[in-house]
Amino acid sequence: MSRFGMLIQARPVMSLVFGGGSRAPHLWPANMRIRAAMGSFLAINKNSPEKHYSTSGDEKKGDSKRFKIYTRTGDKGNSMLFSGERRPKDDIVFEALGANDELTSAIGVAREYVLDISEKHNGEGDVGNLCAVLEDIQCALQEVSSCIATPRSTASDKRVEKTRFDGTKAALLEEWIDEMDQSLPPLTAFILPSGGKAASHLHVARTICRRAERRIVPLMRSEDVEMEAYVYINRLSDFLFAAARFVAVKEGKRTVAYKAGRGKIALRF
Repeated sequence: MSRFGMLIQARPVMSLVFGGGSRAPHLWPANMRIRAAMGSFLAINKNSPEKHYSTSGDEKKGDSKRFKIYTRTGDKGNSMLFSGERRPKDDIVFEALGANDELTSAIGVAREYVLDISEKHNGEGDVGNLCAVLEDIQCALQEVSSCIATPRSTASDKRVEKTRFDGTKAALLEEWIDEMDQSLPPLTAFILPSGGKAASHLHVARTICRRAERRIVPLMRSEDVEMEAYVYINRLSDFLFAAARFVAVKEGKRTVAYKAGRGKIALRF
């Protein structure tokens, strides 16, 4: 087993337990995923208008209710944060949440392509390990969303404490980056997004990650989001770049290098 595989087996478990319903959490509406990740509905008030968003599996049989896909509470162009305040949907907090949601969706697509490669090898090997890593990253991004959705300047101390982001997760990304990089040839030129479908989709996720990072910067500047969450997103784009190269090599696909002076080819049909 490679050291990369050993790192995967030793990785911290970043998972959430959901109950009451067969729909997979990654298919829930964005606001539901944020709330579920925060665990805010485990002890929800029975008189709350949002009580149908139950994530607890402790209800007696027959008492649990299916959550609704729509709530109508955002029909006037605003929505509620975990801090309890309502803000316009074009607020910088929701811009950051939206970019982070796009990021985890893009990683989900990339992971499916990586999974296709892994299945050709019966799920064994470093590519299979990468699938597990990408799933862990998606779970960590839910926690980043929890942090973003709880602005430190307005949220209660209790909710801030509930949504603190674990700064050690960025260090784990660095370990994975270093391990993958050791198995790759040195970079001698700028590369273009290429190297097969899995690698190319990881590059797409990387660019979305950079946008998510830009959306979080204003919140970090105003101290509304923890530095640890921002650092994780910053490091994640580096991970996705390394992962794209790693998958291309493992799949035996050619990565296209940048060549100066290109873009002047005359096509004849």
